[in-house]
Amino acid sequence: ITDCFIVIRNFVREHLKMDPLDLFGDDIWRKLTEVAEVYEREKQECVKHIKSLEYEHSTLEDVLIKYRCEKCQSGLIDETSQRTDIFDTKFRCRSCGKIWDFVSIVGQAILDYFSVQYRLSVMYDMYPLIVVCPTCDLETYVLEENKCLVCGEVADLECQMCGELILDGGVLCSYCSRERD
Repeated sequence: ITDCFIVIRNFVREHLKMDPLDLFGDDIWRKLTEVAEVYEREKQECVKHIKSLEYEHSTLEDVLIKYRCEKCQSGLIDETSQRTDIFDTKFRCRSCGKIWDFVSIVGQAILDYFSVQYRLSVMYDMYPLIVVCPTCDLETYVLEENKCLVCGEVADLECQMCGELILDGGVLCSYCSRERD
């Protein structure tokens, strides 16, 4: 809603070269600004709650703050359980009421956050950007950062024989494993 408000305001000022107050009138313009202000206050409250959690990796905080509900596309995702342990945390969309536990929201939120890089890695058949963490078993291990955003695990993902990247949690890549047998 706030984004629409800004687009409307910018369009009216820059392209129509008009004052939005004159175009819409006092009553409508006041309602538009009130809606934008309410959204911003709600978003600030959501951000405050999400920042109160304890994270192993600071990027995870940003991931959750920027996540938009897949049901209604709202950015008003709030932490509702008031717990500091992230694994016990519940989240709720303030717009449509959808509820997630931490494990349910984190994978999708990380994929959304890294969506451009993820698509490029798939499109150009490169190594995946995100893999399953060998410690917490969530698809939250970001290879680029060599760290799990959830549990903080820093895994040795290099083959002990050839140095190639290992994505299955072993100590040898599939080629070296076959050669050894």
